[in-house]
Amino acid sequence: MSGKTVRFAIIGSTGEIGSTQISAIGHVDCAQLVGIHARTKSKLLSQAKMLGVKPFVDLDSLLADKDVDAVIISTPHPSHEFLTTKVAEAGKHVLTEKPMGITPQSAKKMIDAAKFFNVKLGVLFMMRFQHAYQKAKEILDSGTIGDLYLAQLNWTCIRTQDYFDRTEWRGKWSREGGAVLLNQAIHGLDLLHWFAGSPNSIVASALTRMHSIEAEDYVSAILDYDFGHGIVHLSTVQAPPQSRIELWGDRGGIVIDKGELSLYRLKKSINEFIFEDSRNFGGRDFPSVDYEIDRMNFDSIPNLHVPAIEDFAKAILEDRSPFVSGEEGIGSQHIAASMLLSSCANKRVHIPVDDLEYQKLLDHLIDKGELTNF
Repeated sequence: MSGKTVRFAIIGSTGEIGSTQISAIGHVDCAQLVGIHARTKSKLLSQAKMLGVKPFVDLDSLLADKDVDAVIISTPHPSHEFLTTKVAEAGKHVLTEKPMGITPQSAKKMIDAAKFFNVKLGVLFMMRFQHAYQKAKEILDSGTIGDLYLAQLNWTCIRTQDYFDRTEWRGKWSREGGAVLLNQAIHGLDLLHWFAGSPNSIVASALTRMHSIEAEDYVSAILDYDFGHGIVHLSTVQAPPQSRIELWGDRGGIVIDKGELSLYRLKKSINEFIFEDSRNFGGRDFPSVDYEIDRMNFDSIPNLHVPAIEDFAKAILEDRSPFVSGEEGIGSQHIAASMLLSSCANKRVHIPVDDLEYQKLLDHLIDKGELTNF
């Protein structure tokens, strides 16, 4: 490190996400981009010249460079375990794109490598930095809505067939290890894990509903928590897109929908109302709990990689854990894997998922080339 600045290199810099990360680093005072690495040499050299940074034409030269303190991995997730291990072994800190890997076991190996080589490992679940979600977490932790009993996630979008066809890895069991669970909806699952924690078990149903792909594009699940239940719906075949999270407690609720947060405050707890309210009613004129609604709108952050990279750089400088560490990032991976195993094996799956059983499932799906029973 140079004074109070962390010097970054990016692996996979010429891709769309890599370009977003390059832009983000330029807005972080305690971060500096010093080098980039990509597979296509011509694009790499052109980009490096434009940025005025080192072009690392091979991975070994990047790992050996003493001017690089930390590396951002911006490649597809099947490569994350290998790259994280190599970067950590070189003594450099690692900030990886989501998800961590194809399987929870792969994510565990990344965490173990970072610990063994004493480097920081962060995961780019940037949605946690969005103001509405941070406010929701603050309200939830304050106890304002009382004891949580229900968490709901509706995280949907639409993807064209061309979106899958234009790459060699999307939607394929051997290359991606899934579809909507690991890619398009993983941010939603991470937010659910952040708010509600890890469930005890999951029952799920996954389908390949419309796309011509091997993996799933539609998932519904019920999650069993100590506090109650979670209800999840994920899809890449639904329009308009939805990113709605509901958190309900015995004194109110939090609803986050398209950046707007609605806070419901009950005048009485549900328990008090059920057992203490003595109002008489007839017909269908049922009494209800009186409540207030506080609606909050927040300015969106144009590039969420900015606060994520800033936090990771400060974690290095301050020698603390990143806001989204590897241990945090693996949570959504366990949930996604348990949903897939539950659907294919037609059973309730307990968390953490059994690594051996899940690998057998993945091998089975790779062999069949489609989403099928296990």
